[in-house]
Amino acid sequence: DGDIIVQANHPTSSAGMFKNAGWSISNGEINVGHKGSEGFDAFEVLNDGGYTSVVPHYLDMLNRGLSPTPVGVSDSHSHTGGVGENLTWVPMDIEGIQELTNDHIRQAVKTGGSVASHGPLVVATVDGQWAPGTTHTGSVALNVDIRTPSWMKVDTLHVYENGTEVMTLPVEDAALQIDLAPEADAVYVLTVDGSQDMSPVYPGQRPWALTQAFFVDVAGDGWEPPLPPLTIR
Repeated sequence: DGDIIVQANHPTSSAGMFKNAGWSISNGEINVGHKGSEGFDAFEVLNDGGYTSVVPHYLDMLNRGLSPTPVGVSDSHSHTGGVGENLTWVPMDIEGIQELTNDHIRQAVKTGGSVASHGPLVVATVDGQWAPGTTHTGSVALNVDIRTPSWMKVDTLHVYENGTEVMTLPVEDAALQIDLAPEADAVYVLTVDGSQDMSPVYPGQRPWALTQAFFVDVAGDGWEPPLPPLTIR
């Protein structure tokens, strides 16, 4: 029924592709080549609240010229096991939910620019346009608006450049503006988190979200990754 989305699920678990393929982020090698592939459109960066083992893989993939779409999923298996805690935000140009089709979802996963979230919505824009998943030339003025319900408190915004955290900013009520002026081509990822749990709705759970990467092509001559491609053995 139309285009297929290939998604790598729980990729660093014992059943996941990254784990079984021996995908090493220390040297950019896939050591069990017949169990690994670069040919996936999306992957679970957030699964049932867990993300710490997968984020480093995403940052390394970006540095090596790969840009699959990160998604957040509940993996709940029941109506009581985390439904609603984890989700994927994507922009869609529709007036109402009645217009939503499978093609909208496919297009959003492939090209829309996602936010994998354990609660918050991170609205990151450049010149008023959605930033995740896009490429920009020269310096960039990035605006970040973090939207949450009253019971969800986000404290900190983290900015990663080429896989390294380069800014840690406190989150206040107002939207943030961040000026990015790298000397060479760079890829950026944002994460947000909070120190307080999400009681009374999700007691014991803390908010977190990650934006899909956006790229700065300094000279406008085509974006170049900072690291060599993956090696598949």
